[in-house]
Amino acid sequence: MDTDKLNSEYENLKETLNFYKIEKVAKTSRLLSILFIPLLFILFVYGGYKINNLRHEISILEIQERHAIGKSKKIQEEIVELQKEKAIAEADLIKALGYSPAFIEKELNDDAQSTAIAANTAIKDITKSSWNNKKGIEVYYYNKTIDEKKIVVGLESLGYKFIAATPGKYMNKKQTNAIWFGSDVPLDDIKVVALALIRAGIQIKAVRPYRNSKEKPDYKSNRIEVGASIDIERSNPLTIDEIVNAKEFTR
Repeated sequence: MDTDKLNSEYENLKETLNFYKIEKVAKTSRLLSILFIPLLFILFVYGGYKINNLRHEISILEIQERHAIGKSKKIQEEIVELQKEKAIAEADLIKALGYSPAFIEKELNDDAQSTAIAANTAIKDITKSSWNNKKGIEVYYYNKTIDEKKIVVGLESLGYKFIAATPGKYMNKKQTNAIWFGSDVPLDDIKVVALALIRAGIQIKAVRPYRNSKEKPDYKSNRIEVGASIDIERSNPLTIDEIVNAKEFTR
């Protein structure tokens, strides 16, 4: 009898313990649900926000891609136009110097070609209106080791009387780098001669009036001389813009 009672109490105790466990698990589950559901909601909202951002970024990228394609097409069109302009400029240069395209391609690197084309364009701008090809200006050139043909062709085609002179023994090996001019030589003619020399590949470092032009205006008044000057050997060459924009040339 006592055993049966003991067993019964034991079973009741087990049921009570199981109930408490179940209740505890249920409470824990409810607590987790209370915490987890808001977390899921936050994750859902955040996910939606990120998706919207991604859609917006994709739209921006698509717009940028369309703009880039349009810009690329425009650049390609500009390149084609520049190539056409370059071909025309090279043809003008070849005509001005009297050489064949093969010679120009062989003798001039890209930088030299660009400089020559720019100088030739500047000459065309100066001489395009009311340019007198029959002028009494003499251009004396002290022949050095460079090819004289391109100088002669370039200057004579512009109406100058080209006169080759022999440099002194000491100056024979000096690089051509300077221009001198008389009091009656117009500014545009000085510029054109300087640009023609640059076009031919000569670095001009100084453009000066004759030293005694002020005291003797008639001294070589209609002459331009091209030669070498020792005192400017280490000077930087004049740029095309410096020559074109010059208001005057002084010593």
